[in-house]
Formats: sequence, C-alpha cells, structure tokens
Amino acid sequence: MIVCKEISFEDDMPWDDLIEKSSTVSFFQTKEWLTLWIQHFPIEVKILGVFEGEELIGFAPFSIVDQTVNFLGTTPVLGGELVSDFGDIVAKISSEKKVWQEILAKVKNQKSKIKSIIFNFIREDSPSFEILKNLGGKAEEVDIAPYVDLPNTWEEYLSSLDRHDRHEMKRKTRKRESENVLTVYSENITSDTNEFFRLMALSSF
Repeated sequence: MIVCKEISFEDDMPWDDLIEKSSTVSFFQTKEWLTLWIQHFPIEVKILGVFEGEELIGFAPFSIVDQTVNFLGTTPVLGGELVSDFGDIVAKISSEKKVWQEILAKVKNQKSKIKSIIFNFIREDSPSFEILKNLGGKAEEVDIAPYVDLPNTWEEYLSSLDRHDRHEMKRKTRKRESENVLTVYSENITSDTNEFFRLMALSSF
C-alpha cells in the first residue's frame, strides 16, 4: 500500500539513504542545503513523504507562498535573486511516477488553501520532467543552467583549453601564487553553505 503524508526534517527518516538511491536529486535537494535555507529565509514549509509499506520511497520539499506551491529553495530572495539552480523531488529510482502521483493527489486535495502549483527548475534529464508533462503539466523554458563536464585531473583540464586560455590560466595561477593568496579546501558542507547564506544576507543591505 502506498500512502503520502506530511513529514519534517526533524523526523527520524532515512534521508541520506534515499538520496543515494535517487536520480532526481541534486545538491539543492539535500537536507543540509534546505535546512540552512529555512534558517536564513523563513518561509512556510511543507514536506510530503511517500511510503510503500514502511519504506520511504520519495519526498517532496515544498514552500507555500501566496497560496502557490513551489519547490523549497526556488522562490526569489534578496530583492528577486534566485539561488537554487534546480528543483525536484527525491525519489527512489523507478518509483518516480508513483511518488509524483501520490504527491499531486495530496496537494490537489487542499484546494481551499492552494491556488496554483509551480515547479520551477526541473532538469530536462530528470524523470520528473516527462512524468509531469504526461500527467498534464505544462512545460516552459525559464532559464538555462550552464555546466561543464570536468576531466579527472587539472592537467587534463588545461590540455582541453585553447592556447590563449591555457596561457591566461597559467599566468593568473602564477600571479596568485606569487601574492601568497590563501586557498582553503573544506568538506564541511554545512558550515560553508551557512557562510554563503550569511554573505548573501549581508549583500541585501
């Protein structure tokens, strides 16, 4: 039996395990990113979880603004800036369609509280894109997220550049090294992202 119910980030749920099993997830659907988003940009939050028996097979982090349902993190902040590049559910591979069906049925049952549903920034290669179109959704290109496939090593990356860009990259690298610019590498996602949000908030003044 499949059921959809409201859950929260404080619940004892296997968030990370599901993220590892999902093809719809990006950094912008991780628990670390979304909990920090809520801390810095308070907003009405609704997280719907879909269970097959006792197993959590998908969840959707939403925000509600002016009776409109959006993906959490995709609403404009700081005078209209958009921070999240992608929005989506998190679902176990091959379970995406039934997760969406349960979530949409749950949302549509709250007609008195919700006027519209807008799911921005779904990647075209996400299963959600075709699923929502087949379920009656209207697709519209709103923005383009640039990306580059990086090679395995720095040397391979340099080799992929044309002669002028490679020369400029090496020149700027030497300049940075001569000025003793400190470079810090960290795997502490939460603290780094927290600092990112703090600086964003300062930039709004």
